[in-house]
Amino acid sequence: MTYADDATVVELFRDGDVRGQYFQIAEILDFEYRFHVAEPVGPDMLVDLDDLRRSLDAIAVSSR
Repeated sequence: MTYADDATVVELFRDGDVRGQYFQIAEILDFEYRFHVAEPVGPDMLVDLDDLRRSLDAIAVSSR
């Protein structure tokens, strides 16, 4: 993010572990920022792909 001229940041969080550092950086740099909270499954996350695609479509980023 530090070296980007114009970026969109999409961050994935485990439920119960939402942090704000990248939001703050994106805000300072005036970048588009979205986040999604995913269900923790062991050390991994279960991401709702339909929800993620809708968010990516809303910010005009191709999800394919």
